[in-house]
Amino acid sequence: MTNARVTALIVGALLMLPGVGLLFGGGLLGAGYAFGRDEDGYVTTTLDLRSPTVAVTGDDLVLTSPGWPIDALVTDTRLRVTSTRPDRQVFAGIGPAADVDAYLAGAGHDAVVGIGGDGPVPLYRSHPGSSEVAPPTAQQLWVSSATGPGTQDLNWKATDGRWTVVVMNAHGAPAVACSCWPSCGPLSWW
Repeated sequence: MTNARVTALIVGALLMLPGVGLLFGGGLLGAGYAFGRDEDGYVTTTLDLRSPTVAVTGDDLVLTSPGWPIDALVTDTRLRVTSTRPDRQVFAGIGPAADVDAYLAGAGHDAVVGIGGDGPVPLYRSHPGSSEVAPPTAQQLWVSSATGPGTQDLNWKATDGRWTVVVMNAHGAPAVACSCWPSCGPLSWW
């Protein structure tokens, strides 16, 4: 073999390594997509949310479509929430981030900023403030919401914008305690 052929063989082998890694990574993601879904096609995780404040939020959900073909893909999101206190009705809502910030301005609340540990365990950033806020059910800012006793399902078709997810007691009382199952639905075409 000539030096040029040996060099081409070495370069070709080095260029192939990232491709093999991407192939295996894509296979694992595909298997997770295919086998990690429930009977409705949703991928779900379970979180126990506990806060002495009036609300727990998932801040800074920014959705921006980069253009076709991504614009044509739609995924439904579902947030299933159950109060762990049978004497309290639970509220779950999603609204424009600026409107939710204005609604919770001055009210103490905790924002989920990540997931860590075993379980998984939500990691919070605290926003100190008052323990009083107007009931979320009286607000007109929600693009999707669910409220009541027992398990509540908030369903939303993701759209462009900055959004905040909020979980509260339905009457705005402090001490949020609930089990939460955020889910991402199956991809579909518009």
